[in-house]
Amino acid sequence: MPRLSDNLARPEQQRMKTSPRQPSANRRAPQFRLGTLLITTGVVGMLCAVYSGLGSGVALCLLMFLLAVLAHVGGNAVGTKMRAEARRVGDLQARPSATPVPQTDFAPVTQLRKHQSLGWPALVFTAVGFLLGGGAGGYYLAAANWQQASVANVAVAVLVSGIISGFFAFLAAGFLQVAFSALRQAQREE
Repeated sequence: MPRLSDNLARPEQQRMKTSPRQPSANRRAPQFRLGTLLITTGVVGMLCAVYSGLGSGVALCLLMFLLAVLAHVGGNAVGTKMRAEARRVGDLQARPSATPVPQTDFAPVTQLRKHQSLGWPALVFTAVGFLLGGGAGGYYLAAANWQQASVANVAVAVLVSGIISGFFAFLAAGFLQVAFSALRQAQREE
């Protein structure tokens, strides 16, 4: 049975023609054989059979599982290929250059590379986002469905809306704090 990696492999002569400095210069588009097409058709047929026999929920779960497996296998294949090409290019670049590069040709090192806590501003932003978002979500559910709204429904709406808005508030706080820190550092160095 042919493997997907066999379908994507290039002949040895073509590998030798590829320049290590330009690894993607002579790449061909992926070509699939008849066996790969038949396997794909069989898998799609099985998914359709599961859909008609067990329902859409089971078929969707199976499809998501198959897509996750396919993404992991494909990512592993691409990563292995890129690592091999990077080693070839790295061997060529490891040679010492004829002219040394002066240190003044580089930008100064920023503080963004340092790992540091976001501190209390992120905690305050997250708490305020949780409270405002939770209150807004609970109010909207109670106002939109006031006839069917129960205490449990409103409590779930408050909790879910609070978690989602607190998460986005945390992201915004982290982004703003890092952006302002980089801006302050850039202004100090001018």
